[in-house]
Amino acid sequence: MKVAPDGTVYVAYSNGKDVLLVHSCDQGQTWSLPVRVNHGPLAQTNLMPWIETGSVPGSVGIVWYGTAAGANADEADWNVFFAQSLDATSATPTFRQALASDHVVHAGNISVGGLLGSANRNLLDYFQLAIDPTGAAVIAYTDDHNDLDGHSYVTRQVSGPGLHGAPVPAPGPLPPPVPPPADGSQTSDFAQDHLVGLLATTPTASPFDILSIRWSCEESPSGPLLVGTMEVSDLPAAPPPGNWRIYFSANAPDSVLSPTGEYTFGRWDRGDIFWFRASTANGPPAFTFGTAARTPTGGISRTTRGSADAGSIDPATERVTVKVLLDRLNAFLPAGHAPVGGGSTLVGLIGESFSADGNAAVDLARGGRQFTLPSTCPATGAPPPPPPPPTVPIEKVTGGGSILGKVVSFAFKADANLSGHLNYRDAEEGIHLVSDRILTFVQTGPNRVEFSGTGKVGGNPVAFEVTAEDGGGAGTDDFFAIDMAGSVVSTRGGNLSTGNIQVHR
Repeated sequence: MKVAPDGTVYVAYSNGKDVLLVHSCDQGQTWSLPVRVNHGPLAQTNLMPWIETGSVPGSVGIVWYGTAAGANADEADWNVFFAQSLDATSATPTFRQALASDHVVHAGNISVGGLLGSANRNLLDYFQLAIDPTGAAVIAYTDDHNDLDGHSYVTRQVSGPGLHGAPVPAPGPLPPPVPPPADGSQTSDFAQDHLVGLLATTPTASPFDILSIRWSCEESPSGPLLVGTMEVSDLPAAPPPGNWRIYFSANAPDSVLSPTGEYTFGRWDRGDIFWFRASTANGPPAFTFGTAARTPTGGISRTTRGSADAGSIDPATERVTVKVLLDRLNAFLPAGHAPVGGGSTLVGLIGESFSADGNAAVDLARGGRQFTLPSTCPATGAPPPPPPPPTVPIEKVTGGGSILGKVVSFAFKADANLSGHLNYRDAEEGIHLVSDRILTFVQTGPNRVEFSGTGKVGGNPVAFEVTAEDGGGAGTDDFFAIDMAGSVVSTRGGNLSTGNIQVHR
């Protein structure tokens, strides 16, 4: 609920399917009919809205978690959505909707039962919207796409109308990308941030204070080994009883480096998850590996698969290393899944350490960048290859041509500022779609973009979602697909018969 400066009371709520808005102009004595805020194929199930008002009468902003799935279920993948209205008190208010998150922030169900039940509580309730002095939306939300559990993130509106009656001013220049660590590690963690007693961070060095995680591979007489190394801030000659565990996920969907190359977008917990562990909990160091999966409650279920092929706990370098043959890992992949080997991209490079002597020291490290295995692993002891360069984000995609043997023709332009258009004709189904506006624009691969919007077919409203990919070669290597919902329901897709699709960076 929010009371606007003019006294109007607004309430945004979810009925488990849609986000609805009502308002009262007489201090709650009477209320408007509810109006649906969300729209489009990407926002089919919508939960946990938060509302703020602007200084202009009738101006509201609403944020929520939304998914294209038809229910709040384990199969759902969630994004953060933002919608604003400048005429929220009218009989038929209009809403401008946009994706506020640039990747899936959560895979699985979302608990709406508080402390009750056994649903996934990783997102907790760290979700809030504020309007800054320029009228821009500032959103705080929880994201566990590259973490064992949720962490708080913040994003700010940088274009479009503001809620104080003026357009949001363009932001200043972005800072330069953070260069990869010189030691080749993919995951970095703050020093002296481990917890003791599960209560507060302790500003001291510790065997359980993670600094970095590095993945590499090396050749051995038995075949290529995957090597995982965790560095901590202090590792004594006689390490205390404890555990040091690192994770990776292979065959994870939608995995792509962030625009700055600092971390990976994607859904690591939808892939094939493995873990390596070093443990001194029961005496001499033991090194094991296993598989894992995200549970419906949001935790991680782990299965030990065997002893590692090699491992070390080295106080001289303050590093814990575990090595496992790729062939042994691949033996536990589901049938039909691509084996881990040269060219495989590993994401979800997460780490955790925890004591086993009763003092409850623990540290967690987020997933960091991705690691792509080289086609040939260096010999044992050789330095790891340099990390791949960051992916340059796509700012705009344009295209025109036909698919399905020229049965379907199209022309479009869409960009990250949510401007553009789509003109689409299907001669076989008798469809001519002309877009009204572009609502979302998301990069889902190195040269692939998905954008959605609304338009009309024969004067009737429809929602559409387009996938466009620049194949990098001839136009026939490019791909176009569309899903339509509303007055017309249609799905078409295929490689281009004529024309060309071009991404612009």
